[in-house]
Amino acid sequence: MIGLLYKEFLIIRSQSKIYLALLVVYGLLGMYTRNSGFLVAMIAMYSLIINLNIFSYDEKNKWMTYALTLPANRSELVKIKYIFSSILTVFMGILILFVQMFISSSTPFAQQALTILVTVLITLVLYALLYPFIFELGVEMARIMMIIVFVLFMLFFIGTLSSMTLSMDLLQLPDPLILIGAILITLCLYIGSMFLSIHIVSKKDYNA
Repeated sequence: MIGLLYKEFLIIRSQSKIYLALLVVYGLLGMYTRNSGFLVAMIAMYSLIINLNIFSYDEKNKWMTYALTLPANRSELVKIKYIFSSILTVFMGILILFVQMFISSSTPFAQQALTILVTVLITLVLYALLYPFIFELGVEMARIMMIIVFVLFMLFFIGTLSSMTLSMDLLQLPDPLILIGAILITLCLYIGSMFLSIHIVSKKDYNA
């Protein structure tokens, strides 16, 4: 599975400079405006764009047809997508957190970290909702569903995260079990989505 994971990183390596350049631009913009809220949305935006580009690349080059000739079963091919997506999302969250610390040094670290954590969890939920549709319908056919889900996320972000209302409310909660429960629910949805995708892929004929 290490080789499959390495393949995912190779695909995005050619565009990594573009993503880093955009991150620098948004970081400088955040420093100028003293508002780093939109940087948090980049966790979901960047992660979704990168992963959807990988799916499109795989679909265009009939990756699944070729991969099935390798010593890797269908379950591993699905699992690696979920593993890579989670690694990328967590990495983006940590990266944005460090950038946000420099931009909004007056904001308490706990509040910044909590906002990042909530955004990471929401992004993983987006993957859990989208990936079964992608494996079943393909990237192009599932694009409408992706747009709907992403728009709903952005509306939620603009109405909640951008004003920091959600993070402030969570920080005031006396019981940390609520946050732990949110993490566990997200993990259950993510793992459940992965097994659903494995079931979908196990039934598909990629030679057609």
